[in-house]
Amino acid sequence: MVLASGCCLGGATEPAPVASTVVASEPALDPACLGLCERLAGCDRDEGRTPSAPDCSAGCSVGGAYAALDRTMLACAEQPSCDAARQCAAPGLAMALLGAIASGAPTAPPPDWPAGFPAVPGGVARPAPTMGPVRVALVAYPSRDVPSVVGAYRDALTGAGWALADAPAGDGEAIRFVASHASESVSVSIYRDGTDAVVQTMQLGATPGTP
Repeated sequence: MVLASGCCLGGATEPAPVASTVVASEPALDPACLGLCERLAGCDRDEGRTPSAPDCSAGCSVGGAYAALDRTMLACAEQPSCDAARQCAAPGLAMALLGAIASGAPTAPPPDWPAGFPAVPGGVARPAPTMGPVRVALVAYPSRDVPSVVGAYRDALTGAGWALADAPAGDGEAIRFVASHASESVSVSIYRDGTDAVVQTMQLGATPGTP
């Protein structure tokens, strides 16, 4: 006996459909943005300085200083020299940084924030470890790149009359400097933690205060 084509055998069931898993891909970074960021960072490295953007993926992601640039500024990467590229990009980077700061909510500094020390807008206080006589305070800036936060704090501190001196680089990629004002001296480290830029202040035997 011949079974007709398409006939189903008794008791047979069709295989269950296989569920497909769709993984959302992350948005691709703009190659032109990465080109400018990496050009300027490379210039800094070649000249023995801390790169202005050690993490260009962060700098070109949402919230990064380079991502906020007008696309016409990205062509600055094609300038023939490092000085020319910097001069070309500097106005746009300054405006992008000012816009990010202006749009940030006021920062409520933690209890051990140094007295008179400015707090750049857009930060969120974090718990800090207890270190005996050394007062430590932490403020995180979500989705901000380290170089833009460093620049914002340097500008805010010098504008408030603090003197700045670069500190030796330690382990990791933190950018460090010392801020001094009258009898106050504060050690500052700014580093990346996940998608956040974190500002850490350390002060020996200081009295906590707020800006």
